[in-house]
Amino acid sequence: MSDKPIVAIIGRPNVGKSTLFNRMIGRRQAVTAEESGITRDRSYADCEWTGRQFTLIDTGGIMLSPKQPLEWGIKKQAETAVSEADKIVLMLDTKTGLIPEDISIVEFLRKSGKPVILCANKADNDKAELEAHEFSQIGLGVPMAVSALRGRGVGDLLDRIVEGFAVSDDDTKDDSVKIAVIGRPNVGKSSLVNAYLGEERHLVDDNPGTTRDSIDSKIRFYNTDITLIDTAGLRRASRVNDAVEFFCNLRTARALNRCDVALVLFEAPENLSSQDIRIINEAVDKGKGIVLLANKWDLLEKQTGTFEKFRREVYYRIPNLNYIPLLTISAVDKQRIHKTLETALTVLNFARTRIPTPELNDYLLPVIQAQPPPAVKGKFINIKYTAQVDFSPITFAVFSNYPQYIQKPYRRFIENRIRARYPFTGVPVKIHFRRK
Repeated sequence: MSDKPIVAIIGRPNVGKSTLFNRMIGRRQAVTAEESGITRDRSYADCEWTGRQFTLIDTGGIMLSPKQPLEWGIKKQAETAVSEADKIVLMLDTKTGLIPEDISIVEFLRKSGKPVILCANKADNDKAELEAHEFSQIGLGVPMAVSALRGRGVGDLLDRIVEGFAVSDDDTKDDSVKIAVIGRPNVGKSSLVNAYLGEERHLVDDNPGTTRDSIDSKIRFYNTDITLIDTAGLRRASRVNDAVEFFCNLRTARALNRCDVALVLFEAPENLSSQDIRIINEAVDKGKGIVLLANKWDLLEKQTGTFEKFRREVYYRIPNLNYIPLLTISAVDKQRIHKTLETALTVLNFARTRIPTPELNDYLLPVIQAQPPPAVKGKFINIKYTAQVDFSPITFAVFSNYPQYIQKPYRRFIENRIRARYPFTGVPVKIHFRRK
């Protein structure tokens, strides 16, 4: 984390913590819904108000008596957020009033010794705002009546939060390398991120779908700042049967949009499934650098040539994507996890490669002249020159007299010739044919 002050939003389930979190940061980062228990991990985001910057933490609801292991995990995550925070916003619900769970949380926060701002949410009108004064009996001062959904009173709450925070003139942007960990539910994404971080930052459970938000964590690896994005597992659209699942998929897709490199996890004992291949193709379509990680490698029985046989099976299922590097890991045992970051940074260097136009044509035009595209409908296709027009994704433009007649096999030939000289390991290459 940065040196900015940290503010944690704490409360029991379904009082509106994630709605307030989204309101403060100005975007819908945390998943929200009417049902309780949606937020499960600690979600971090930078926030600024009146020139003062701080890091805001959204937490899962603290339950008075957790019954399931997952509920205990959610409570532990919230308690960790309290220990990290410089200030705490305790959110209560004006519609339900004060209940025993609220009293229990207040007692816990008093023991922490952290400054607490009392926030009475769902005060959507003047009448509800008056009812918020019921919470004064807690002994934490006058409650701040807000409506996170409508924005009522949130500005006053932010004024209270930033009291004592220094005005920052740091307007630098985040230049860290963004690495997203994506894959099907329950393939070990959060376990891998926890292994990188060296702590249980992201909640892990045997049941699939534990992670629902896309969560950022920052580490430093060999003098490189890296932002790790742990994402909710991607499911096929046919299996997305409620609004929460839909928005989890949406946030994972957005995480893929903003990352530099995607680490695609799949289970080594199962090899690549059709769903894994769909996820890989989605990353390819977005032009992202990709590293394939076969997790749970420790569960496979090893013999001579096991890896080579496994590797052949993987690329047999994705025959046109053999430029993507493949690593075998165990997130639980931390086998080769540092190698994954080294490979991701290597892929990123290829993704940022720029080839000068003269150099590219000096190499490629003789290859094309030796094996020109076949004529179509009596039209002889003459390729004039090529140029790299973009990177991230790597994009080339090939100029010819009849670009519409260049068939798919020859397009593949051009890409293979480019990769023969410039490997672009782990990086999709896009080639556009244009009229000269």
